Amino acid sequence: MKSVNKGYVFTTLLAISSLANIAYATDDQGTVHFTGKVVSAPCEIDSGSKTVNVTFTPVSTTSFSALGSENSQTQDVAIKLITCPADTTVNLTFSGTTDTTNEELKAMTSTDPTGLAVVLYGTGAASSSKVTFDNAPNSAFAQTTPTGPASDLTFNYQAKLVATVAPATIKGGDFTADATYTIYYP
Repeated sequence: MKSVNKGYVFTTLLAISSLANIAYATDDQGTVHFTGKVVSAPCEIDSGSKTVNVTFTPVSTTSFSALGSENSQTQDVAIKLITCPADTTVNLTFSGTTDTTNEELKAMTSTDPTGLAVVLYGTGAASSSKVTFDNAPNSAFAQTTPTGPASDLTFNYQAKLVATVAPATIKGGDFTADATYTIYYP
């Protein structure tokens, strides 16, 4: 009968056991992959665009024909960014309290919904595109700075009011709606 080296058997079993644990451990592992973008000196918000005030002239509930109809009044909204780096694509994202039935910004009296919401449209080539207030960028509004020195960009929108309820149930009175915008570099 041959003699078996007990140390060799133990080492072999230990190695096999370790390989089994390694194989098992890979089933419980994953990878976290981080990406990002470094922008040299990002755009700054012009002091006149830190807070943009938009005032609608008084509107009548009868100016809305049905749920979802928009009032014909438009108000210009301009947000100016300054010293944007050259050859950089820039966009804005918006967030705010939206109406439960659509993505428009909810207009409130001091405590209650009015039955109206604010909708923001782009201008020019983006005039049929709406802003969503979910912090997601809309590529229709993106702008790219020219090559060369830093430059300024102005994002132009048109604000309108839309009925979120039947016109007969729109509540009268003063209203407010607030949105927060963030500079976004796609």
